[in-house]
Amino acid sequence: MTAAQHTASSGGGIAPAVIRVHVARPLTPAEQSAALLVAEPDFAAALAGRPPDELVPQFMVRYLPSGVLGIVVAGILAAALSSVDSAFNSLSAVTAEHLLPRRLGPRAALVWARVATLGWGAAALVAAYAFARTRGTVIELVNLIGSVINGPVLGVFLLAWRSRRADARSSLAGVAAGLTANLVVAATLPGVSWWWWNLIGCAVTVAVGAGFGRADRAPVRVDPGPARRQALLLIVFFALIASVLVALQVAVE
Repeated sequence: MTAAQHTASSGGGIAPAVIRVHVARPLTPAEQSAALLVAEPDFAAALAGRPPDELVPQFMVRYLPSGVLGIVVAGILAAALSSVDSAFNSLSAVTAEHLLPRRLGPRAALVWARVATLGWGAAALVAAYAFARTRGTVIELVNLIGSVINGPVLGVFLLAWRSRRADARSSLAGVAAGLTANLVVAATLPGVSWWWWNLIGCAVTVAVGAGFGRADRAPVRVDPGPARRQALLLIVFFALIASVLVALQVAVE
């Protein structure tokens, strides 16, 4: 028998899953999760009424040995801290650079920078508790929030790269307009997927930044040779990785 159809229903937060498991190919993560729920009805019952985000933590607590569980948790915390600390340092540096008075001495500036870091950390904790009470999975929330911000950020880079008219004030106005446009679309047009917010925010940012800018910068001449060589190298590596993945998929099938 090359395939077996399984139906799993855990109720509550875990949606029913109907999958067809093909032994001739590797299972996707979704199929692996559904197969686990079929094979372990007690584990599926323990997840009843819980949000989908608790699937992996419950699996770790239930099936990993104590020593391995500690190593995995330590690795997760280390990876999270290595990402968060750089963000806090950047926010603190920007706050100290643009908001603190210039007349402060080095010692006072360092103290206020540390206070800013604590403030941003407290704000992050409040935001985390607020988003934890919302519906949806963590990955959905990450993409949702990122779609509001990523478009305007890309628009600023495009203005700095190609626009001669955009200046600092018009670029900031473009970012504000792009964020506002995304928030308005999210509030008034629920039928528009958050995937489109990236394009909307970027387009509004570029239009406002270039339209209201007054700078007339002369083009900067740079040697495109090194950049082209690096781009070619990246393209070659991408093609190599894609070829390996395609070959593995063909070999498995």
